[in-house]
Amino acid sequence: MSHRGLKKFLTSPLLYIAGGIILSLFVFNARVVFFRAWSVWRENNELEQRVLASEKKNQELADEIAYARSEGFREREGKARLNLKRSGEEVVVILPKKEVPATTVGAGGGFWRRIFTWIGAPFGF
Repeated sequence: MSHRGLKKFLTSPLLYIAGGIILSLFVFNARVVFFRAWSVWRENNELEQRVLASEKKNQELADEIAYARSEGFREREGKARLNLKRSGEEVVVILPKKEVPATTVGAGGGFWRRIFTWIGAPFGF
């Protein structure tokens, strides 16, 4: 190609159109790749947070298991649930205080006295 033919080719509208299409495809693909990378990064962060939370929960459960295997736990649960005691220990049971309903002295009176009291109570007898 001669110098004149090259200049005509470089200033051709067809070259600009083809270049614009190629550039548009490149930008579109770059945008798609960027958004995919961003979503993968975000998902990775979420998974890392879940892993940290799971590891924390796992440590808490391991601590609970270690305590459940200890002698102190066995003794406490044996006393609380199975009513066990060590030899030489005294067990004290404290019962809740029961409310005793107040009764009037001489209110028993008999069958007819209770009927009369029941009928007369609304009228003030």
